[in-house]
Amino acid sequence: MVKKDNNQQDFFINNKSNYQSEKVITAIDIGSDKVVCLIGKVDNILDRKKIRLIGSGYSQSKGIINGGITNINDLEESIRKAVDLAENQANYEVENVSVNVSGNYIRTERVFGELFVGNQIINQNHIAEVIEIAKQKFNKENKKTLGENISEENKKKLESLIKTNITNSNIDKQLEEKENYLTVTEKKWEFQKEAREKFIEAERGVLEMATGTGKTRTALSIVTQLIKDKKINNIIIQLEKDNLIDQWEKNIREWLKSETYEDINLLKFAQSKNQLDEFLLSLKTNIVQLLIVSKHNLPDLLKKIY
Repeated sequence: MVKKDNNQQDFFINNKSNYQSEKVITAIDIGSDKVVCLIGKVDNILDRKKIRLIGSGYSQSKGIINGGITNINDLEESIRKAVDLAENQANYEVENVSVNVSGNYIRTERVFGELFVGNQIINQNHIAEVIEIAKQKFNKENKKTLGENISEENKKKLESLIKTNITNSNIDKQLEEKENYLTVTEKKWEFQKEAREKFIEAERGVLEMATGTGKTRTALSIVTQLIKDKKINNIIIQLEKDNLIDQWEKNIREWLKSETYEDINLLKFAQSKNQLDEFLLSLKTNIVQLLIVSKHNLPDLLKKIY
């Protein structure tokens, strides 16, 4: 028999660890596709404690593949983006976090713990005791913990994230190296700037340009200008065939390396990947996001939006 006012969530909240401070819990998930940061506040409702989400942020993962760090600076930037977005939404400065890192060196294993309680009512002490029994059983098999499985090289890289100090001169240098789609490099491409300005002035339109004259670049320069002017934060690109989706995704990833004036999350709603829920989650926030959607999935997207 289990009393209704005792559950695993209560145990999780009461078992205060270093990722909690001032009744706030922060978690970061670092994956090969995206970095997610969630901030929750523990509320006392009558005789129960509940976790309320007060801030969330995510960014495109860079500098990490299958848990292996390939570029420490890119990874730091991805983590900082996600945390900054969550902090701004929660109006709270994160102090301690619980971090999850995916990787092919990590595996999960089911471990069972048993505790005889007779006719007693199951309480939190019983739950804590049976969890401890299960943990001891796992440790007896001499399995490595998550921290032990991460290589020394990657440990040092993760530790350096805390110590990294980017100076203003370094930031200026990085910005100077970025390409800007609003800049016309040669006089023969002036018509692209003219097309962008006319499109934005009309607030709608169709780009009718010959093959090889830069339709994709012009379209992305329009998006760049609108983001710079803070007129849009949700971009949807609809494409018909898989090969076009792949081609546009490649072009967009190159564009994301340029000066876009805002951090942009790239998402897909196609046969290969469905990130519609993530797009809808941030639809009415200040997060700037771009969704590539297949023609087949466009009706479902429109139903969710309107």
